[in-house]
Amino acid sequence: MGEIADKYCDYIILTNEDPYDEAPYKIIQAINEGIKNQDKVEIILDRREAIRKGIELAKPGTVVVITGKGCEKTIMEKGGIRGYKKVK
Repeated sequence: MGEIADKYCDYIILTNEDPYDEAPYKIIQAINEGIKNQDKVEIILDRREAIRKGIELAKPGTVVVITGKGCEKTIMEKGGIRGYKKVK
């Protein structure tokens, strides 16, 4: 996934998505290993914050691609616990 993002994206924000029993940062680091140009990568663990930042950075004509969760409102965490943080 990192290689594809590196090839097609001008800027990449890596974030958390359903880590279950894995450490979220380890998953992100594995994806990040495929990205050669580290100047265009930002890591933001809080998914809502990451999406907000991507949208804020967008300019007219920019395409923002948000992969993974779709319309789900929770993140699956360790032990099958659903994590949820209300939007302020």
